[in-house]
Amino acid sequence: MGIIRNIIGVILILAIAYFASWDRKEIKNRLVNIGVMFVLMFIVAFVSLRTTFGISLLQGISNAFAWLNVQAQGGINFVFGGIMFEEGASVFFFNVLLPIVFFSALIGILDYLKILPFIMKWVGWAINKITGVGELESQYSIMTTMIGQPTAYMTIKDQILAMSGKRLFTFLMTSTSTVAAST
Repeated sequence: MGIIRNIIGVILILAIAYFASWDRKEIKNRLVNIGVMFVLMFIVAFVSLRTTFGISLLQGISNAFAWLNVQAQGGINFVFGGIMFEEGASVFFFNVLLPIVFFSALIGILDYLKILPFIMKWVGWAINKITGVGELESQYSIMTTMIGQPTAYMTIKDQILAMSGKRLFTFLMTSTSTVAAST
């Protein structure tokens, strides 16, 4: 039943995308690209979730982000360590917003050191060649997957002002359709 529900979901999303499209004629020209992307998606999903290598890789990525979260919490405790809360209380500012600030600073440093642009350029280039999607769109999809939606906008902040409304909508939809590796 789960497979049937998933197939219906994919068909429904494709139908909504078709009817919301600005240029429906262009979709027919891109059917091969869409098919390639679906095949790639299934291959990545299979390797990630059904092979020892993929599971180990995902566990390693998860451990790296867990370590970064511990470092963020250590910094928060260093600065705000004396603040006391009720037992079992969760404070949004300390548990969510400050780690986002930490990751934003880390992204800024990696961007300044040209590490993120290097990864974005070459992985985005490869996705662009395989799927035919625009190069910046390919790069951005990698960034939202690697670092998450809020901080991925920092990587394209210079290009956002020059984007058309249609292209900006594509980036917004890319953001809402990805899950960060840290998650």
